[in-house]
Amino acid sequence: MHDGTFGVVRQQTLQSWLCVPDSPMIATAMKPIDSIRQHRGAALLFALLTFPSSALADGTALADSIPITAAIAMIQSVSPDAAGMKAASEAAAALRVLPADRLPQLFDAMSNADAVSRNWIRGIVFDITRQSPSLPKELIESYAMDRANNGSGRGLAMEILQKIAPEQSSKLIMGCLDDPSLPLRQMAVAQTLGRAEAAKKDGDDDMAKKLYRDALIAARQPRQLEAAVRSLKDLGETASIRQAFSMITTWKAIGPFNNTGGVGFDAVYSPESTYLASQSTDAKPAADGKDGDVMWKDVEGDADTGKVDLATAFEKEKGATAYLFTTFRSPTAQVAQARLGCVTANKVWVNGQEQMANEVYHSGTALDQYIANVELREGDNTILIKACQNEQTEGWAQDWEFQFRLTDLNGKGLTSGN
Repeated sequence: MHDGTFGVVRQQTLQSWLCVPDSPMIATAMKPIDSIRQHRGAALLFALLTFPSSALADGTALADSIPITAAIAMIQSVSPDAAGMKAASEAAAALRVLPADRLPQLFDAMSNADAVSRNWIRGIVFDITRQSPSLPKELIESYAMDRANNGSGRGLAMEILQKIAPEQSSKLIMGCLDDPSLPLRQMAVAQTLGRAEAAKKDGDDDMAKKLYRDALIAARQPRQLEAAVRSLKDLGETASIRQAFSMITTWKAIGPFNNTGGVGFDAVYSPESTYLASQSTDAKPAADGKDGDVMWKDVEGDADTGKVDLATAFEKEKGATAYLFTTFRSPTAQVAQARLGCVTANKVWVNGQEQMANEVYHSGTALDQYIANVELREGDNTILIKACQNEQTEGWAQDWEFQFRLTDLNGKGLTSGN
């Protein structure tokens, strides 16, 4: 079974270690998944250490003997706290010597990968492309342009194509403004914004406006949307962040409640308890306000940015908590995303279910700063936001505001009733 410096593992034996269900190593299917991952990691490590050095230099031989899916599983099992790192490192070493015609399997792996494992896979893909004497351009292009493939994998394939066939990839990207792959759509929007800038510099304002409008309609990435809105305004066009992002700007607000020393974040004041019990609000005054009875009142977000300014609504009160309530009508039951930008501590409930809880003050804010998947039901859906302000006195700590919207899973804004 062993021969030469590293020894030779028979292909049949190696595959039984990694794949065959009745193997002693894999016959632990009923055990916890972490245990299974450890066994596979040990098997992969054993395989790599005992495989002949000549085969390690031959990606085809290695791919034929070590199941790619097993190695990819090791990569996908790495957690943010570095658990599974050793097994993943050995798996990565095996995958890096694959021939370039196996790239589609790595593109496929992007669909089930989290942020950590996606970075691993990207690194492996670029290592393969760097060391390959030639790359299958048609195969990579076909993967990138097939909308049946996963969006992240298609985006990675297009990145490779941009390096090996820049002119061809540019032509292909031009037709991706409506692509379901967010990476490809982002590339197309970036290209459109660039063409708009060029038209503007050439004095063709009409073409620039058209291209900026095209980018605004197609964009899902916040910075690109902001760029399109800003550029249209510079050309004298009417455009707003509120409209482009479908910000929810009409709210009922009540407060202030006490947040001295940060107590309000976990405290359950009467508007919160009423909402959690009934998914509605009570028109009666709330007796547990910071300085006595408080009433619900109407507040409206900024017409341009969609920001709801709570500092103004509650007379710059510090050490305070406020609640905001609204309803959103969905034409159908659907999975959507709640997206919040808030400079202070916050919680968000949708239909009585807590979706976000972020106890952070004045560390910066951005569009879509916090994102959570939510289930909308057909008809009216209720939304409650809890926003807390602390007692910092610095000038930069006086803001108390938020932006909120609902989107589809690709980031396209949803509007109530549509």
